[in-house]
Amino acid sequence: TQCKFCNLNASIEDGRSAGLFVPVTINLEDTVEAYKIRVAEVGPLVEGRFNMGGFMDTEQEAKIHYGFVEKIAAAAPHKPFLHLHAQAWDRKNLQRLKDAGLDCFCVQLEVMDPKMFPEICPGKAKHMPYEGWIESILNAKDVYGGHNVGVKLVPGITLFAPSGHKTWEEALDY
Repeated sequence: TQCKFCNLNASIEDGRSAGLFVPVTINLEDTVEAYKIRVAEVGPLVEGRFNMGGFMDTEQEAKIHYGFVEKIAAAAPHKPFLHLHAQAWDRKNLQRLKDAGLDCFCVQLEVMDPKMFPEICPGKAKHMPYEGWIESILNAKDVYGGHNVGVKLVPGITLFAPSGHKTWEEALDY
């Protein structure tokens, strides 16, 4: 995702030059089987959280999540509360995931300052402009309800340039 604070490689090219390649593979059957075994051992799981993203094709990413949610939701007698941390998605894919059994959606925005967004998250800004990320949050709120939507932020990030905030209180007020 090329976030300057949470990703080892500041760019895909930098990562490749250092020998870092992160292939994405779908291992859904093994994941569902592990879930079934765990439920048999400990009883119904209360919650299932998962993260994924990387700015592959948004439709492909949604398809992977959709298959996962659908199969996990049907894999055991008790469906856990399913919570996904992902990138900005459109209303159609958000609704499709809810219909498959997803309960809660968290957008990994990282920073709320529109001036800082392209500086701190260049990969995310290239994937979609800041306004698109905000629209995704609002769409998720409409689809899942306000209490089932989150935004992942990096605390204190607005104290870095180019925001110009001098104190955490000033950043919080902003």
